[in-house]
Amino acid sequence: TDMQKFSLEMKNGWEVFAKTYINTMEKQTFSFYVMLTNMMKIDQAKNIIEVAGGSGFALQYAKMIIQPECKYTMCDFSENMMKMAFHRLCQLGKIEKQLPDSFNSLIEFPELNMSIMEADNMDLSYFPNESFDRYISVLSIMLVEDPQKQIKEAFRVTQKGGLVAFTVAGRKENATLLSTYPRI
Repeated sequence: TDMQKFSLEMKNGWEVFAKTYINTMEKQTFSFYVMLTNMMKIDQAKNIIEVAGGSGFALQYAKMIIQPECKYTMCDFSENMMKMAFHRLCQLGKIEKQLPDSFNSLIEFPELNMSIMEADNMDLSYFPNESFDRYISVLSIMLVEDPQKQIKEAFRVTQKGGLVAFTVAGRKENATLLSTYPRI
């Protein structure tokens, strides 16, 4: 289908872009992450999912802010991004761990209470309903083929009373999906 073709083209393009992401976008994206997570009060969260987490640059910041018992899961649909995030978590926890063959299942870092997984924002079927109390999406919703599908998945995996937040790049008049949801 056209949707599958678009998703495959986007994924392939992102795999190539991942190699230059650290030098071109990482620090700019991080400023959006800090603003968003402060508004979401992640320091009070119990179980967080971050989608399109990229290279895992924000994981060190998150670890400083969240409570020690808070579980933090980061996903990205790029295997190259997951490899970078894997290495960052190993450095963060001073852990020696062999790079997995695949990121298609949850790779856990119990020492950090963090995990990573290759997953598409529009399909988080690995996670049961209401798994998280915070859902973070920084600068990704405007890149997916079906933003409504990502929004649906966000609300499906977030507990009632949890917080779902997106940042969007672009002009306000072009951000037709930009809305505020005070409660789930």
